[in-house]
Amino acid sequence: MSKTVKILSEVVERLPRCQIRSNCRWWKQEGRAACRRCPQVVTTVYKPAEQIRKVTDPMNY
Repeated sequence: MSKTVKILSEVVERLPRCQIRSNCRWWKQEGRAACRRCPQVVTTVYKPAEQIRKVTDPMNY
């Protein structure tokens, strides 16, 4: 997740409602920074933007 926080911009100013926050690994690792990026993180992207490709590439540290 730290790579996501470093590369992706925040997409919300206020923390979104979340049913899994108390169990969320990203929340435990990165706190509010993760939540402000979470709405743009999805499981299937057919034409990902360059930033999304960087975040999801395991070879990109």
